[in-house]
Amino acid sequence: MAIERELKENFLECPICGTYLRKTEGFTCPKCKRGPFCRSHRVPGERECPGCVLEIKSKEISALKGQEKGIKGFILLMQFIFLIFSIFFIAKKVGFKEFMEFPIINILGEYSLYIGLLALLGSLFFYVVLRSQRSRIIELESQVNEVRFLR
Repeated sequence: MAIERELKENFLECPICGTYLRKTEGFTCPKCKRGPFCRSHRVPGERECPGCVLEIKSKEISALKGQEKGIKGFILLMQFIFLIFSIFFIAKKVGFKEFMEFPIINILGEYSLYIGLLALLGSLFFYVVLRSQRSRIIELESQVNEVRFLR
């Protein structure tokens, strides 16, 4: 009986694995206030418990995937603009300029090279952004898999 009382006074039980630890060794999650957790359940570089870290990373992954979808759509738009202005540029060089009667098409035909190059550069820039976004998603997914291993 005295040993059990001493255990309860000086030691706490980890809610995940059930091991006993000293009161000074454990940590409590600042987000969900659960704890105390043992050191083996502490996520390196994080202050939260594995459950909260998993939740935070999952939300970040879903937000990044939504941004990735938007970037892909924007790249397709830039490629479409590049193709349209490539057609205007080729039509101007081949001699179909007389068929471009509307003033707005005439202006677009005049600056089609610059607008097309700008669209191409924009497309390339956002492709680089998309690649970095994808690598960030892969990195976060690997961190989530490590956290799941801790739980």
